[in-house]
Amino acid sequence: MQKWVLEDVKKGKDLSTIMISVFGFIYEISYLLAIKIRIRKYRDTIVEHFSNLDKINLNWLNFLVNVFIIYILASAFSNLLRHSQIIRLDQGAIVVALVGLLFFISSVLLKGLHQNEIFLGAQRSSIDGGGSQEENKSLLERLNSHITKNKPYLNAELTLNDLASQVNISSRQLSTLINVELGKSFFDLINGYRIEEAKRILRESTDSKLTVLEVMYEVGFNSKSSFNTAFKKYTGSTPTAYKSRFS
Repeated sequence: MQKWVLEDVKKGKDLSTIMISVFGFIYEISYLLAIKIRIRKYRDTIVEHFSNLDKINLNWLNFLVNVFIIYILASAFSNLLRHSQIIRLDQGAIVVALVGLLFFISSVLLKGLHQNEIFLGAQRSSIDGGGSQEENKSLLERLNSHITKNKPYLNAELTLNDLASQVNISSRQLSTLINVELGKSFFDLINGYRIEEAKRILRESTDSKLTVLEVMYEVGFNSKSSFNTAFKKYTGSTPTAYKSRFS
């Protein structure tokens, strides 16, 4: 009996081995898809708390998950070939699989250590109806006055909590005002002000040597790609094209 079992395992016919492979595949894919869902929810949450997402967008993690999904699918395909006896899977393939898993875990941990901003613990705030219409109007006027006068958006690391503290209201109140009354996220609100400031500088500057990169840093952006994307979103053109209109 032992000899028959060993022979079946070698030929890929052992039922328990097949079932373990199937359930392992389902578990791994389900877990990775769950990670992708959490990443999407995280992205929806951080736009309510942060004005700069370059270090916390988790694009790198989403990429690694996609790569690992492809890796799992390739591994499943090789198992199908093994059980169909088209090819033989030896211990070397198992070692490669374990090394791939180790690389995935190590990549996530190392990248996470260099991007510790992702552990700031942003949580989606519950949005209620807020105060009365008069109270909300008064708070919005105070918010607009503070932003226009003090330009807090020039701080690249500005957060919802920072702005709430400056206006002297709770972060929950501020989040409600921005989401319900203005119909925007905190990220869109602040970057809208940044782009308007960038447009003003590009339009009014008399310095012919002023570069788009200098303007980008001056108005609170840390990434050229993020600046170009936001500028095109709000103006329909690139910063360079916009600057050339007033040169």
